[in-house]
Amino acid sequence: MNQIQTVFDQFNYFFHQHKLGLMLILSILIFIFFGDTIRWIDITAAPIDLGVLAVIPLSAITVISFMILTGWMISWQWPVLSEYQHEFLEKTFKSLLSWQKALIYFSFYLAVFYAFILATAAFM
Repeated sequence: MNQIQTVFDQFNYFFHQHKLGLMLILSILIFIFFGDTIRWIDITAAPIDLGVLAVIPLSAITVISFMILTGWMISWQWPVLSEYQHEFLEKTFKSLLSWQKALIYFSFYLAVFYAFILATAAFM
């Protein structure tokens, strides 16, 4: 029983350390096998029919890649912020009032979303 718990704890630790990478790999696999899957559901789908539904896994790949790259950039350019995030950010955030948490959450979400739109527009 204790050995099973140890294995589960190791898997949980590995998953939390590498969740963005695992999600990226899963999204890429979904995108690669999406054509076969859509033909299994809809026989009339063309052999290379990316269509509108393929935008969903492609968007997931783009967003997850963006999150991984920004994490690396923050760690590389501003290591103090990365260390603070890993050590103290959760405790500090939990001590805030609910309206402060909501304001920070939505402000951060808006900033990341706007940066994502600008980065995506730069490729077009």
